[in-house]
Amino acid sequence: MKTGLDLVLKGTADIPRLTVHRGSEYIISRATFPCYFIKEQSVINHCYTEIDLKIFRQYLAPRAGCNSPLCRY
Repeated sequence: MKTGLDLVLKGTADIPRLTVHRGSEYIISRATFPCYFIKEQSVINHCYTEIDLKIFRQYLAPRAGCNSPLCRY
């Protein structure tokens, strides 16, 4: 019987530059799915904004050569 990881690896094998990270049975967290744990919409929106900004700052901006808040492409 194949594990979930085996199925994901097989199903995404043709996607270039994709990295699949191992998870655990507790992969859902307040950080990844705030609306599952938090009921106030304004708090949810704040959490999503914070996640988006952190992803942009840590992963996207460096690759795009963006090193200031007012970066121009």
